[in-house]
Amino acid sequence: MPLNMANSLASMAAGQLGLRGDSSRFLVIFDDGKYDLGSWAKVSGLQVSYEMAEYRCGDSNQVWKMPGNTKYSNITLSRATSIDSYLVQEWLAETSREPQVFSGCIQLQTIVGIPLCEWTLKSFVPCGWKITDVESKAATVVMESLELAHTGFLNDDLKLPGKPGGGL
Repeated sequence: MPLNMANSLASMAAGQLGLRGDSSRFLVIFDDGKYDLGSWAKVSGLQVSYEMAEYRCGDSNQVWKMPGNTKYSNITLSRATSIDSYLVQEWLAETSREPQVFSGCIQLQTIVGIPLCEWTLKSFVPCGWKITDVESKAATVVMESLELAHTGFLNDDLKLPGKPGGGL
């Protein structure tokens, strides 16, 4: 089944069942299936911005603005530390020894595992990991954060006319 159709069916089912994103989790799904980093409670940085290019027409004061280069922010995943924290540490150690670029997606799922939304990451690498400050006498939840750098989640590659495949 095509991904768009699957996403549409999942979205329709979620709406009919009254499922929203308020009891949900995020998964980082690797295309190669080799890694599983467990579920995450929060994702931040899923955003895109555009450098604006301005053009002036002839001797007019009219300025045309067009979107230019696309900029994606780093993505930060957060959760309470758990047994899955060991999986992240193993992944970080392995990619530190043998750096590589990964592809996959971040998927928002209901608590019972029904996909609600998905952001496909063309390529990503880990660029940071931390545990919140820990004090032995404080009764607080110890949080873990993983930061990922990526090249985008939109299907916005530049396609030039006349080139096979549309690439540069």
